[in-house]
Amino acid sequence: MSEKSNVTKEWIEGAWAKYPPKKLENGNIVFGPVRLAFVNLVGEQKKTKAGNLKSWGAVLLFPDCADLKLLKTEATAKLKEKAPLALTNKAIAEKYHNPFKKQDSFVDTKTGNLYEGFVEGRTAISMNSPGSQPPVVNQRLAPVIDEKSCYSGVWAMVTASPCSWFKVDGNEGPNFYLQSVMIVQDDESLGGSGSSNPNKDFEGINLSSDVNPAAAFGAADTNGEEPVDIFA
Repeated sequence: MSEKSNVTKEWIEGAWAKYPPKKLENGNIVFGPVRLAFVNLVGEQKKTKAGNLKSWGAVLLFPDCADLKLLKTEATAKLKEKAPLALTNKAIAEKYHNPFKKQDSFVDTKTGNLYEGFVEGRTAISMNSPGSQPPVVNQRLAPVIDEKSCYSGVWAMVTASPCSWFKVDGNEGPNFYLQSVMIVQDDESLGGSGSSNPNKDFEGINLSSDVNPAAAFGAADTNGEEPVDIFA
């Protein structure tokens, strides 16, 4: 599928350069902007086809310029703590959950194509917030409660928990959980019916010089660790 985006490369690269990923005093990591897909963050909690409630969350689509060093350093440290042999044995490492997925792997089984907005070679991370709805705000920190304003295709700054270790149904490994979301830029809706046009709802929104997404979630700590990239 095509990228299906109206946002310029210059805006994306400028935002990542201005607000590089940082670890906050509370331990959370703030980064972005990323594009959201398969969004379930506001409105009534949706259900699966089986009738079970879906967890709050989204798939985070990272642009080419995204700096993943801090996130990968966190994941590597957690793997070293829980499964140190995985750091030196690829066969062992492949047995554990890798939160960093290639967008190439998100294929619509009905068409055989990538889902809209997903681009070959780029990274995606599926993040949920089990048990609680993460706060979603706009750039002025006003709560976003309208699903039309938080949809698949929108760009957002995100805070994630420090890398955790999960173990469910025989699957385990390092994982990040969604903590909060700041909507920062409108874009084409992904997979929508076209009945509404959220592009008009946020027309003109941009990352302006007087808005600091990182500061909105707390003061940032410096992180001087050199990343060990085993999640290439």
